[in-house]
Amino acid sequence: MRLSYNAGKILVLGNCELSARTIETVLRTYGILKKDINFVSYNEINKFDFSQLLNTEKYCDIFIGPTPHKATSLSESTSPYQFLADHEFEVPTFQQLRKKNGQLAITKVNFENALLHSTKFRKETEWEFQEDILS
Repeated sequence: MRLSYNAGKILVLGNCELSARTIETVLRTYGILKKDINFVSYNEINKFDFSQLLNTEKYCDIFIGPTPHKATSLSESTSPYQFLADHEFEVPTFQQLRKKNGQLAITKVNFENALLHSTKFRKETEWEFQEDILS
């Protein structure tokens, strides 16, 4: 039995190579609900308000794939990743998703790895573990 625990959502920024079906399968495998993850596509990045990520509890993790270098509300930063790095103590935990060759990409393998190392997964796993002990 899974406890209802809201540690915020996971935000995925950039071009995603995964089909909706693959994403759903991966999320189900790791016990993360579809409603607990938001995707902002490559084309939507320009309209995304990055300032909403500052000191937020809405998101607990950010996964970054390929994104355009320019976007609105990046302040002095030169890219979405640079904005997060410039504000690392004011934004949720973030990870760049890369292929083995170093190229930014959101693939099944690195998406699964990011989930395993996410704050969301660790907290939900902790809660499930504590529930097992209490049962």
